[in-house]
Amino acid sequence: MVRDGVTFRLGQFHIHTPSEHHIYGKYFDMEIHFVMNNAQLNKNHVVGVVFEATNKNNKFIYQLSNNRNVPTVTGQSVVVGSLDFQSLFKEVGYVNEYWAYEGSLTTPPCTEGVRWAVASKVAQISWRQLNVFRQVIKFNARFVQ
Repeated sequence: MVRDGVTFRLGQFHIHTPSEHHIYGKYFDMEIHFVMNNAQLNKNHVVGVVFEATNKNNKFIYQLSNNRNVPTVTGQSVVVGSLDFQSLFKEVGYVNEYWAYEGSLTTPPCTEGVRWAVASKVAQISWRQLNVFRQVIKFNARFVQ
């Protein structure tokens, strides 16, 4: 991703249930944080996408939940192969519709000076897909700051 002429590379992504961001006072069923960095500048950028549970499967989440890419215990990391992000970013209109602010990482060490972009459109996830993650993740969102 390039923002203001600076290139960021995806380092990892993780999931929060429920969402950490609240939009107009409402929290959502799940949120993904795509943590990107520029090692040369020692800068981080996080892209957030919130999800609402419906009866509709999410194409991006399908790649994770149906390919055994979900950890089986809390705190475990899984290396994921190739993923197609286009369906997710197209769904939320990320290129044109997002809120941006400067904040910190939401997990320790809570590094400050992080640029955030949170999609303003809500993605849909099926209840079945959501429950795959909830079985492992449980409640892991920090409270509203």
